[in-house]
Amino acid sequence: MQWDSPKRHLRLAVVVDSAGTFGAGLCAMHCALLPALLVLFPAAEGYVLGVPEVEYAYVALAAVLALFSLCRGYRRHRNCLPIAILTPGLLAVSAGLLVTMLHEDVVLHAIVMTIGGGLVATAHLMNLRLVRGPADDAACAHKRDA
Repeated sequence: MQWDSPKRHLRLAVVVDSAGTFGAGLCAMHCALLPALLVLFPAAEGYVLGVPEVEYAYVALAAVLALFSLCRGYRRHRNCLPIAILTPGLLAVSAGLLVTMLHEDVVLHAIVMTIGGGLVATAHLMNLRLVRGPADDAACAHKRDA
């Protein structure tokens, strides 16, 4: 097998998009559940919210992973929709961290970060589906009609 084979690139794209989808989904769930956990365990507020560097690092890593993955995917499928969904998602999570009003209000922060994480996960899922291409399954409707 050649080092630069198309199958190797496809496997890399699937792994990167799968990791991105999983990470963004975890982020969205974390942000959605955090306010409820803080109501149930108010003493944890200082511990949970006391390390903003972790959030900054996670968002930076997610942005780099998403841009790498979706740009590679675009070169393969030429569909701009995943990038169009990713852009507001990354803007939302960035605003949730960098805009003081959003970052200091737990509820607003959770809403913005959940929406942003959900959009990033959706962009990864869409890119993954487009990179894989149409299914070669015999049960596919377009295969049966032909």
